[in-house]
Amino acid sequence: MAHRICLIITKDQAKVPKELPHFFDNDFLVIPTSDDGYQTDDIIKFSKKYPHFNDIFKAVDDKFWEDEIANNDYESMYCELYQFEDLLNIEIIEMLHLSNFIIYHYTELTTEIYEECIAFENRMTVENPMARFNETGINSYNYWRFDSCKKRYFEDLNKR
Repeated sequence: MAHRICLIITKDQAKVPKELPHFFDNDFLVIPTSDDGYQTDDIIKFSKKYPHFNDIFKAVDDKFWEDEIANNDYESMYCELYQFEDLLNIEIIEMLHLSNFIIYHYTELTTEIYEECIAFENRMTVENPMARFNETGINSYNYWRFDSCKKRYFEDLNKR
């Protein structure tokens, strides 16, 4: 089975709804997402043109709607919280009002490894985001796949 995970990592104080899987690791709030890498790619791509997250959000939102119209698929970008698996990374960040965060994506398929991240401080992109991720001390192997994170989160929640 492949190792594929996307994490939103922050030290910002955020009131996270219990329906949204999340953990604390090294004093960081870690939110696993179901992004297979395409969302992170788009955010990184748009960050080359727009250094502020609000502009990146608008660009991703515009692209989302262009894709929906082109595919004749008019499902709302803004899902209900109970559909948290369908929330885009940018929606989660907006919903939680995060200002300082990292979006980290890791995929390992057989011998190929794909790793990328982007970091924001005061909603502005920062240089050398991978170094920012490494400074967290978070081990991506603790978060294998979104489904396993979700299962672990809800099992732990039921034990409380």
